[in-house]
Amino acid sequence: MRKAITALSLATTLFIPGISYADELSYDYAEVQYYHQSPAPPMGHLTGYSLFLYKSVFNNIYLLFNYHSGNAKNPLGDLDASGFALGAGYHTPINNKLDVFTEFSGLKSDAKRAGISIDAKALNIGVGLRSKLTSKIEGAILIDYTDINFKDSRLKDRTDSSINIKIAYEISQSMQITGGADFEDKETLTVGMRFNF
Repeated sequence: MRKAITALSLATTLFIPGISYADELSYDYAEVQYYHQSPAPPMGHLTGYSLFLYKSVFNNIYLLFNYHSGNAKNPLGDLDASGFALGAGYHTPINNKLDVFTEFSGLKSDAKRAGISIDAKALNIGVGLRSKLTSKIEGAILIDYTDINFKDSRLKDRTDSSINIKIAYEISQSMQITGGADFEDKETLTVGMRFNF
């Protein structure tokens, strides 16, 4: 919880100067990320890649898709994991200067460690803010909650919560370099490229 409070305080400080920018934010893009997660269950560092697709369907409603794949090394057996998420989001501007958004998605994960399946399904809901910090830099913060149910009844279902902070630097109107950090139940660092369409 202390890490979450620290992250939230930092993000709030970053967003205050960004409120003065009224640049329009796009919800039509594809993004490829490399991620490094620690700790990964049951131990080790999970590394891999993710693909995100966002598509506006109405003025304030958008659809989202995510696919991820990664692996972790540990003495008890290597972990291989992949999965996808499908969902939708709603965004609205605050005084035409700052976007507030909420997202809901269903997730399915297929994972194996030492030949043992640890597949799971989950529901995720989150709320966040997006804003231009400068004419070239965009910032976002998302607070989310995930309810995870494992296929194997011997595994205990659990809930995760996190605060995700993301920065994007605009190379051109159609391309951005992205980086992010996820705090709380798991710590994840990401770097990637975003392509607007």
